[in-house]
Amino acid sequence: MRRGIRRLGKYILLLLFLICFGYMLSLHTSLSRSGAPVIYYPEENALSYDTLTSMRENEEGITTGAAGTTGTAGATETEDTTGFLSYTAVETVENQTFSNEVLERSATGTLLLIDGSSANLVSATGELMEDDLTGCVLSTEAAWELFGETEVTGGEVLCSGVSFEVRGVYEDTECVLILPAEALIRAAAASELYFDMLVAMPDDNLSDAERSEAIEVFETKYGLDSDSVTDCMIYKRLSTVCVMLVPTILMLCVLGRGIAGLVRNRRRPFRLALLCITLIAVIVVFFRFFQISPSIPADLIPNTWSDLDFWKDKMSEFATAIQRLLFQSKSGIELNYYKPFVRLAALTGTGVLLLVVTNLSFRTGDRHFFRIGRLQPGSLRFLFLDLAGVFATELVAICLLRQWRIFLDGKRMLIYLWPYFLMAKYVVTLNYECFLPKNHFHYDNIGMR
Repeated sequence: MRRGIRRLGKYILLLLFLICFGYMLSLHTSLSRSGAPVIYYPEENALSYDTLTSMRENEEGITTGAAGTTGTAGATETEDTTGFLSYTAVETVENQTFSNEVLERSATGTLLLIDGSSANLVSATGELMEDDLTGCVLSTEAAWELFGETEVTGGEVLCSGVSFEVRGVYEDTECVLILPAEALIRAAAASELYFDMLVAMPDDNLSDAERSEAIEVFETKYGLDSDSVTDCMIYKRLSTVCVMLVPTILMLCVLGRGIAGLVRNRRRPFRLALLCITLIAVIVVFFRFFQISPSIPADLIPNTWSDLDFWKDKMSEFATAIQRLLFQSKSGIELNYYKPFVRLAALTGTGVLLLVVTNLSFRTGDRHFFRIGRLQPGSLRFLFLDLAGVFATELVAICLLRQWRIFLDGKRMLIYLWPYFLMAKYVVTLNYECFLPKNHFHYDNIGMR
């Protein structure tokens, strides 16, 4: 009875770990699927609507010139900036009232006046294009308050006496309405605007080096201050580190036990070869599962390796970015990245703790497999029962995650399958324990050696 309770406790711990890990992967999915904008916070009254208009007119002139002249410097500049990076300016106005006259419902929330496409800010069911002066985009909370549902495309929303048609809805727990700034200016419903945020969205197909170059050219071209900027790529990179932490710890656990077996059997060629094959197989499976190709990010490679100040500057830059991430006040756009990352970081700590406890519970369960350096009769039966229990627990976890509408697909499902590491762990354990010298074990319960 006591042994059955201990065995059940092991699988409950494993189930909790798998659910925690699945939720981590779903948060990582939501972060990785969205783009990685660069958010600039200009000084007060530094970025006016007229300034934005001049910037866009300048780009249109360059594009026209580049279209008529091939191989010119103007064409090269356009290809480096305009073709690979779009931007949207945002003015945030708090405590604004929106209404739905048809249903006689109203809501109070945040108004975002934009110059540019809404796709650079949020991932919605429909896009508010740059030249669309009659449309708007709602958050899910605003849609619920104004319409009582989220399928509201084509509905009408009234703001400052001007009616706008809903183009799309995006996920947000705050009541937010996104409107074109030019429409309110033309309707004389807004005075001269000074945008408090500029969101630049590099093309997702750019490499790290090309992305960094496009951002640098953009900042230089328009004199933007690189000290008041948040690159949301840092959230995506840190989320990848969090998600990969658990599989890496699992991998190190397996490798640690295998290397201990290599050291103990270094004078036994057959046993040494078998352990080597096992460890190589585990490593290959790990890298194939995660499609890892070891490389150094392009922005971390100096032009000359003798440039010692490069690493100092990079460390200072990273420390500043982390400090800004933790303590700087954040816009609603940045909070869409910050909140999932905070939840992911908290789940990572919980997942590592559950992993340690689960690993210890399964490790203590290994002891009944072995006595005096060899497998006891019936040990394989216990081994297969444990493996079957692991498979069943994983299936239960997947069903629960689907029930809670937490879906895993593609590469992340492969990552999620990695807890089958217990199979590899048991294989390494068998190789390791069975190859130990018989005098490694002390007296058993009967006093035999």
